[in-house]
Amino acid sequence: MRLPSSGSGAAGRRGFSLIEVLIVLVVVSLGLIGLAGLQVNAMSYSKTAVSRSASAALAYDMADRIRGNLNGLINGRYVLDQTWSGSSAVPELPSCYNASRGITSGNCNAAQIAAIDLNRWSALVADQLPSGRARIEALDGSGKSAKFQFGVRIIIGYAERNSAMNPLGNDSEHAATNCPSSFTTDTSVQCFQLDVAP
Repeated sequence: MRLPSSGSGAAGRRGFSLIEVLIVLVVVSLGLIGLAGLQVNAMSYSKTAVSRSASAALAYDMADRIRGNLNGLINGRYVLDQTWSGSSAVPELPSCYNASRGITSGNCNAAQIAAIDLNRWSALVADQLPSGRARIEALDGSGKSAKFQFGVRIIIGYAERNSAMNPLGNDSEHAATNCPSSFTTDTSVQCFQLDVAP
């Protein structure tokens, strides 16, 4: 006598049930959501890296301009008194500056060259950085009236989305932003500082 095998016929075939398929869809969906979050973070950190590189390049650009006009530096002409939320005191372009032909070595004095440098450079900072602002002050801390014989500190600030997530900012997240309090106390602002000696 033959016994029917348990694997034969329609009753022996097994497939995926609807519940199993739904569970797989949920697991795959969660994985895809996680990947999308990683992609968003990667793009955000990429923008942060671009801002940091641009701020360093802009600071070194101004340092080169200052070293090329030492008379303007020593006489205190390289002052840019901006704060993050306050005034944006940018010197006007002097009459010796002509945008179509530029300046030549005999046309402008040291103070006028400094005004041109500050005006054009401030526009670059505002253009290349998110909410970019800059400040240039005497290294001895004496402000505008100083004869900048010790050099200047260039401070460039920009809005950075990830600065609030900075793990170094415990007491004062402000310290983690590298911004002096004279410039801003906003913890969403990152600063790059460069000291320039004559």
